[in-house]
Amino acid sequence: MSTSPSHTQVTMDTITKLSLHLLQITHTLHDKVQAGELESINDLQQQRATLVSALDTASRQPWPEQVLIKSRALIEQSRALEKEIIANLTEKRDAISHEHNQLQQNQKARKAYGSFS
Repeated sequence: MSTSPSHTQVTMDTITKLSLHLLQITHTLHDKVQAGELESINDLQQQRATLVSALDTASRQPWPEQVLIKSRALIEQSRALEKEIIANLTEKRDAISHEHNQLQQNQKARKAYGSFS
């Protein structure tokens, strides 16, 4: 009996590692968005896209059920975080839009007031 890992075992580790890495990157992205550090999210989004593509390719392989269950659980956690990220970014966008509209109204009011001086 050989003790070296078979191709399937190495590949199983690969899909699990990809799923875990996706969760880690998504968690980092979530933390950055919550902290308002939006300037650094483009790189994280690109990393996520690369990982999703790699997972798509890896998922076409035949997998034992236990590996699929573990990988799906990690991916579901990533999806839940992604939904929170979208909600958070939407909230930030709406708040910025509201502030922008108030600034425009104030600017119009200043112009109107300036014409009476």
